[in-house]
Amino acid sequence: MNYDAIILGAGASGMMAAITAGRREKKILLIEPQGVVGKKLSATGNGRCNITHDPITLNAYHTDMPKRLESVLSSFDLESTRKFFESIGVSVYNRDGYVYPRSNEARSVVKCMELALEEAGVQLITGVTPTDIKKTDTGFSLKLTNETHEAPSLVIACGGMAGAELGGSENGLLLAKSFNHRVADPFPSLTELFCSGLSFKKLKGVRVHGRVCIIMDGEIISEDVGEIQLTEKGISGIPVFNISFEAISGLSIKKPITAVIDLFPEMDKEMLRAYVEYRCNIGRRSIEEALLGLLPEKLIPEILKLFDLNGKKASRLSEIDLDNLCHILKGLALDVCGYGDYSRSQVMAGGVLLHDLKDNLESDSVPGLFFAGEVINVDGICGGYNLQWAWSSGAVVGNHI
Repeated sequence: MNYDAIILGAGASGMMAAITAGRREKKILLIEPQGVVGKKLSATGNGRCNITHDPITLNAYHTDMPKRLESVLSSFDLESTRKFFESIGVSVYNRDGYVYPRSNEARSVVKCMELALEEAGVQLITGVTPTDIKKTDTGFSLKLTNETHEAPSLVIACGGMAGAELGGSENGLLLAKSFNHRVADPFPSLTELFCSGLSFKKLKGVRVHGRVCIIMDGEIISEDVGEIQLTEKGISGIPVFNISFEAISGLSIKKPITAVIDLFPEMDKEMLRAYVEYRCNIGRRSIEEALLGLLPEKLIPEILKLFDLNGKKASRLSEIDLDNLCHILKGLALDVCGYGDYSRSQVMAGGVLLHDLKDNLESDSVPGLFFAGEVINVDGICGGYNLQWAWSSGAVVGNHI
């Protein structure tokens, strides 16, 4: 059968491209190998779907061509996103910059998009993997079971390798390479960092508020503040996810990477020193008891053993002991030795170079071939930035196919 465009992948960007093009009365075939659409979208935001962020800032993204990224994001901006979701029945609200559906259900967002696909006249086929995808004299062709489908435009919106259990795969990258497209080496991002320096198995589940910095070649290359979670192998949580790109990039070029945690970012060293000394002079407490209520109980002996302070009376700590303790509390240094794989990451970094695409995300070298979403070399920090890229890139493609 013949269509105006065939879209591979019914995730966030693929559905957006299909709805946008369908509303322009284009005949669209949307193919999803999974049995359902929007499987990864249904899991975003812990099942609540952090649709976007307000405001969207460019420095929240990593890419090979920021100007083209800016062009795409401005072509379908935050207000366009709000209007689109209102148009399909999804009302949203803003919580400290994080934009969610009022239903607080990612699944309801997916269902509204399914309804919008139907209303836009999009033909959807799920549970089947296309084969024999190739360029023809008039566009592109592919096979589904024994039937051949053709269209002048093909959209690769297959996503990336993050979240294999949710449909993540390398299919989009392999297909891009088959059309001789350059691909930035992919790696997991928004993931935990494996570290040494503490007995992490004992600390699994501990949560602390702090600032985490990534140090490479003696310089801070990334930092963020928030709730840090200690895992069996290292550190996790939103601030760790947000700096994981820089940490993993450094490890990939064999650089020593250190994660430094400030457990009291709201205090300078002098304030913290005075406060810890005050607590050490309450009653006749041990140093462990003096820190109880200040630090998670499981973390206290791990901090104290770094300077052999366990079991000492708080009031008998020397000036050097107090200095060393406060130094650790303001700068707990952990060597980064690894990171969570794609099964533990939220997004894939790397992908099809934005530099090789036009502003409408059509290939520079293969006319009629478009890309959208995670398969492109664009990834953002936590907070709705990656979904905004999916909406914007999908809408731009849908408006041009």
